[in-house]
Amino acid sequence: MLSTKSGFTIFELVIVIGIIAVISLFTISFAPKTINRIELYTTTKEVVQAIKSSQNNSRNNFQNQNNGIYFTNQNYTIFSGNSYNPLNETNQTTELPNGVSINNIQLGGSNTTIIFEKFTGQPDTTGTITIGNANNYTTISLDNNGLITVNYQ
Repeated sequence: MLSTKSGFTIFELVIVIGIIAVISLFTISFAPKTINRIELYTTTKEVVQAIKSSQNNSRNNFQNQNNGIYFTNQNYTIFSGNSYNPLNETNQTTELPNGVSINNIQLGGSNTTIIFEKFTGQPDTTGTITIGNANNYTTISLDNNGLITVNYQ
């Protein structure tokens, strides 16, 4: 009577471990780029939401005045009034995540603010805001009707 042994040979195990190692290397090399891209896209959506929130505050006559948003390289601030006042206690400042920054602000000259008209929500300026990290960038555009578009690069 013949006996048969079942199991894996050492050669088969080495092949499987090699395949797993190759797949792991590909995953590890692409993971940081994917994480950076996701972080950038999430930040872009948050900035767009902040712009829309400021615009809606103006349309809804929040605090009975115009509302706006102020940008720097590392944060943005939603505020009430005809101009940004850093000492106003009602300001809502949001810091950008590490590695993500506002690289380029082109809002009507050297402007770094957008003021939305009370009741209508019309912006006082148009232009673009570019947000980026090590590998990618996105551009947020605002037209004279207050329409926001995003271009992912």
